Amino acid sequence: MKIQNIFASILLMISLLQCSSLQEKLNQKAPNAVYLVHSTKKENWEKEKKTLPYFRLWNETICQPIIEMDGSYSCEKELSAVFEELVKNEILVKEDERVFRFSENGNASQIHEFLEPVNLFVQSSYANAYERMGQIAAKGNLWNLTKNRMDALVGKRREILKRSLETLITQNGEAKEEETVFKRNYHPYLLTSEDLQRVAKQFVTHFESMDLQCALDFKEPVGESFVSSGYDDPVVVKFICSGVSNVPIDVTITGNSSVRLSSSGSIETGVEAKTNLPFDVFIYSLSMNQSENVLQVKADFLQKEIRNLLKKDLGLSDVKKIEISPQTIPLSNTPTGFSPEYSRYAEENRRYSETVTLGSIQNGQFQSTMMSNGVFSFGGVRGQNSFDLIFGHPNGQYAEGIWSSFSKVKIGDQIYSLRDLESQTIEISDTRLEVLHKIESEKIWIYSFIEKEKDQSNSLLVGYRIENKGNQSKQVGILLFLDTWAGATDGVPFSLGFQTTNDRIITNEYKFNPTVSPFWETNDTAYSGQVFLQNKMVGLGLVPPDEISFVNWGSGYGMDWEYPVSDDRSVTGDSAVYLKWNPKEVAPNKTYQVKTLFSSIDRTKEVDLVLTDPLIGNGMVSLFKEYPSDVEVKLDLVSENGNVITPNGSNQTSFKTNKDSAKQLFQVPVVFNGVGKLKVKVVETVGTQRKEYPFEIQLPESDRISQPTLLQPQKKIPVQFYSKETNRKILAKLVDSSTLRVLDSKELSEKKDGTSSIYSGELQPPSDYQGQGVIQYVDLGKETVSPIRANTQEAVLNANQVEITFQNGSKKLGSLLSQNLEEITIESDGKQETFQKRSLSRIRFGR
Repeated sequence: MKIQNIFASILLMISLLQCSSLQEKLNQKAPNAVYLVHSTKKENWEKEKKTLPYFRLWNETICQPIIEMDGSYSCEKELSAVFEELVKNEILVKEDERVFRFSENGNASQIHEFLEPVNLFVQSSYANAYERMGQIAAKGNLWNLTKNRMDALVGKRREILKRSLETLITQNGEAKEEETVFKRNYHPYLLTSEDLQRVAKQFVTHFESMDLQCALDFKEPVGESFVSSGYDDPVVVKFICSGVSNVPIDVTITGNSSVRLSSSGSIETGVEAKTNLPFDVFIYSLSMNQSENVLQVKADFLQKEIRNLLKKDLGLSDVKKIEISPQTIPLSNTPTGFSPEYSRYAEENRRYSETVTLGSIQNGQFQSTMMSNGVFSFGGVRGQNSFDLIFGHPNGQYAEGIWSSFSKVKIGDQIYSLRDLESQTIEISDTRLEVLHKIESEKIWIYSFIEKEKDQSNSLLVGYRIENKGNQSKQVGILLFLDTWAGATDGVPFSLGFQTTNDRIITNEYKFNPTVSPFWETNDTAYSGQVFLQNKMVGLGLVPPDEISFVNWGSGYGMDWEYPVSDDRSVTGDSAVYLKWNPKEVAPNKTYQVKTLFSSIDRTKEVDLVLTDPLIGNGMVSLFKEYPSDVEVKLDLVSENGNVITPNGSNQTSFKTNKDSAKQLFQVPVVFNGVGKLKVKVVETVGTQRKEYPFEIQLPESDRISQPTLLQPQKKIPVQFYSKETNRKILAKLVDSSTLRVLDSKELSEKKDGTSSIYSGELQPPSDYQGQGVIQYVDLGKETVSPIRANTQEAVLNANQVEITFQNGSKKLGSLLSQNLEEITIESDGKQETFQKRSLSRIRFGR
């Protein structure tokens, strides 16, 4: 094998600046040579490190390919000493101060002899590398050069490990950066040094100085306690031990699903405690069932992970232990209520608890119950188990009626709470629940509805339709306030989409808009993040709210229209969220409607890729797994018969993991382009580890569109139309959904994609755009408007009319005589008839 073959598989990745004249000069002297050129640019080339082990040994980076000079490589300046030695051995020829090339006449086999041991060394197989070096017969200058470099690198790593362990000992384990340095550089072979062995043994005995027999003592706080906030004061805990350790010990305290021990909602907390000295444990939520309020206690010496590693590699069998008795803390102070605010508001709002239930609607495992005043809740069923996602849902362990959530409408300067208005039921069916509120003084009718989203499983649409029945334009806005709950937890943390490490999980009040993230979620820490309420705010047919805020329920419940969000106020004691659509002008005899999509997600896979909206190709990549701390994760999304686009406009993205190694959640909104069944791979790279996760996505075979995530004034938006038909003339139009005015239009350009065509272009909303637009795609040859999710208009019923639909699809029209939760009585064709509601698929009422 010639030396050039070492480099044959390297991808050409960077160019050397000002290389053209150098290329001409070198090509004249030796056009077929491989050149090595000094460069100061540093990059991280994982593949090349493996391909060039000899030069990797000498430098933290390697020789990098030069695009303009085929077969030539730019190398770090620090390699000059190596190059000079290789010149002496006639392996390289020196062209000038910074250029070397491989000798055509030199004995290249000299360097080949070192490739195997050097490769073993670079891959951290140190013992084998030194063994192979010892088997090399010719131990000349090149052998000494290589061996000395190996010794220097091993010695450097030993010094790094020694310094890290000594720092951890000095600081009694409190040196997170040194922990990371140790784990990154540790290798068992390095312990062959007696000096490092001595420090490693000192490290183990420093943290495991003696066996400890400890009696557990605790003092529970007095005074009131509440479900949503626990105690105001901490539980005071002490370990009364037979010996006193000068080094803190690592204490882990765990509650059940109702007892949360951190402001982030976790049921577990860690404390570094001194023996025979008290320490505090704060309780952030409790159960009304006293038997469930129990804490489990465990203790270990500090630096468990490093201690176990060193003991194994040092062959240490003497293991010290900490024994605690008892290992539980039973709490006797049973909560008197959810929170002081809850008790006060519950008494004030008792009338809402007695409101009649209108009905329930379900899509997959996700369900909603609506009251006759339009207030609703969310919950669901997983297998045999029910769960709640909004407080007061009928599944709830503490459900006392649905009243702690509400909707408001702002008309001009007046604000109305919809639940305080007279209401009229418009529809009860297994696909839609709808209530009408008439504000006669304003000549405004407001319809609140929940409907099944047939194209998306485990999802329901929540919407408000405003009709102006007067002869004057009105400014009308909507506010939706939800008292969130997840599984068994009232104060849940929130998560957004693809955000930075610090704001991925949100535990304090936070205000944002859909440009920050097109969705938000709640997660229940008691279920390890597997139960979520997701609100998708951006998509086809949806109207994004202008403002979203995560708030503390007790503080936010009394809000009128404006609320002062404070990032110092925790939401995990009792969490809520509000969505606000700012007032928009509604002309006489016109309609304004907003919709948003809620879903229940059972996330159990480590890596998942789902299609959230098949008609427009919107989807989500979710990663829910343990990662190393503080590392970069790279994602490549590859499809052999389509493509996947991330928010940055490419099929690649990356993120940094958190600074701890616990299970972490990362999510990336994506758009799938293609027609029919797409085979997609999520390629995850963490350091040198590469994993592939295959998925199949079914897109419609027929025409479909790519809907932009968010339309903003004067910002160009890409639009695309996919079809199996070629040579079509497609016009894209941005149309105001209220006035039907065309805001912008463009004929799309065609690009062939296999047997299909992609028609692409850009639209730009005008400066006065208010976010109420829809994109239409018109086939100019057929004069047809595409499609996609059409609204069906039905005949309006008169005030006392009712239309019932039977399970077989047949209908009956009559006059409403009476109804209750179980049955309805109507008069039809002069005859009175009573029907069980459960035997009907739909009931539609007059207005």
